[in-house]
Amino acid sequence: WNGTGKRISLKDTRAIIDAIIDGSIEKAETFHVPVMNLTAP
Repeated sequence: WNGTGKRISLKDTRAIIDAIIDGSIEKAETFHVPVMNLTAP
């Protein structure tokens, strides 16, 4: 769920998973949501 009532595309989902597997997600910029103590790329 991406907050718009539409699913994330399969292409984008695969890109996210690939970035997790190859470690490149560690280099991505992140933002922090203090209320939830959540940091996300």
